Amino acid sequence: MATVDRKTKRLTRYAFDWKTGRAQVNQVYAMLEDSDGTMWFGTAAAGVMKFDRRNRCFVSYRHDPGDAETIGDNRVIALFEDREANIWTGLSQ
Repeated sequence: MATVDRKTKRLTRYAFDWKTGRAQVNQVYAMLEDSDGTMWFGTAAAGVMKFDRRNRCFVSYRHDPGDAETIGDNRVIALFEDREANIWTGLSQ
């Protein structure tokens, strides 16, 4: 991922590689900018990644089989924000 500062025309690159045990996966299947301007990414194997603009890093939300409150799978192919500002994930298993 990269951002462009329109004033300075400067490109800043960001990486969000996630090691899955065998290979690094950084494929993005879905992107969403929510109503607050936060960028969300649905990935092939790293769950949902949220870009923290203030700290310039990614926050990962992954499936944890021992925690029923986590997302249902780490392969996220769609993202949607509803009227109440909830972020929904479309999963592929």
